[in-house]
Amino acid sequence: MDAGLAFQLQDDLLNLVGNAVAQGKDFRSDITEGKRTMIVTWAIEHLAGTERGELVSILSSHATDAATLQRGVELMETAGAVAAAREYAHSLAQSAKNDLAGVKLADGTRQVLESMADFFVERTE
Repeated sequence: MDAGLAFQLQDDLLNLVGNAVAQGKDFRSDITEGKRTMIVTWAIEHLAGTERGELVSILSSHATDAATLQRGVELMETAGAVAAAREYAHSLAQSAKNDLAGVKLADGTRQVLESMADFFVERTE
């Protein structure tokens, strides 16, 4: 479960701050669609006043222009949401690896599972 959540958080991060070319037409689509990801909810909770209102407005506008989408990301970064999500994803991956302790697995399986958890949070595409 923790590895899956870490994967999803990394997916959400890549949608916002990943490589635009690699993401293609879906880059920042979470903002356009107004998705309330963990990153967004963190930002809304930690922003105040006009910045909070501005982010909610951007998320509700279905904006597609690069400047508005960039502003949405800037607000999330200002709130510390991007860094918090990245840190939480890494802690979830570590938790998933810790869950393997004491579990009897076939030779090489533990290393594969641990490397998968690491890949989930380190992938850039």
